[in-house]
Amino acid sequence: MTDASGRRDGIRAAVLSVLILTLLLPPAAEAAEAGAIRFGARADAPPISYRTADGRFRGYAIDICEEVKKAYRARHPEREIAEDYVLVTTADRQEKLLSGEIDTVCGPFSITESRMADFDFSFLIFVSGGSVAARRPSSVIPAAPQAMQGALQRVAVVSETTTLEFIESLLGTSVEVDRKATHDEAFAALAAGAVTYYFADRAILNAVVGRADNAGDFLVGGKFLTYEPYALPFAKGRSPELRDAANATIAELFRSRRIHAIYENHFPGQRPSDLLQSLFQLYALPK
Repeated sequence: MTDASGRRDGIRAAVLSVLILTLLLPPAAEAAEAGAIRFGARADAPPISYRTADGRFRGYAIDICEEVKKAYRARHPEREIAEDYVLVTTADRQEKLLSGEIDTVCGPFSITESRMADFDFSFLIFVSGGSVAARRPSSVIPAAPQAMQGALQRVAVVSETTTLEFIESLLGTSVEVDRKATHDEAFAALAAGAVTYYFADRAILNAVVGRADNAGDFLVGGKFLTYEPYALPFAKGRSPELRDAANATIAELFRSRRIHAIYENHFPGQRPSDLLQSLFQLYALPK
């Protein structure tokens, strides 16, 4: 009788210990929410996201993210949002999202079928397409990459981008691909004559080439080679409240047409493409 009673007391004590620990330790979800919400940003992708000489981030996607921050604060005043952006690159942005170092990326981040396995996405914020830059007048912009086949060409593309994946899958060994860490490095290779072509999203090419002192020495053109739908990414299943705030913000920006002022601020003198204007209409969801 004494042994049985002792065993019951031991079991009760063990159960009580587990209950106490459960009460003392916060749930995993609450523990994950303890830190500040952090936004990542690219420094080398104007006019979508870039860093100015004073160290501040600017760009079309940055302005949208600032609006998302306001919406999230209004919905969740108890949560802290880090004011400063965390610098990310094409090489580490996905890793930083998956590790929880950042909660989203403000910049050119295309939705792809393969990325959907690891990430959730907001509504689309921009659409672009892969294009090509070359030096005048000796280089002719190819209508399609296939036109480059023949004599071996050397081309610059930023690493860890959908443009690089496209060029490598389409052209294979018919070109020598010079993988660069940033768009500034890729353009510098073109300007120095180290490569014949520089491939990137058209919006970024126009901005990078356009800010050069000798911008008139280069051409940006050719047909769109890829379809690049930009959105704000989130590690799968991790930030539903932030994604909801982002979607509400994007819909409001498009519905109120405030997105046009943001666009004109970063694409001065440029008319939105028909595809982009359609995007503004499609995601102008009723409230």
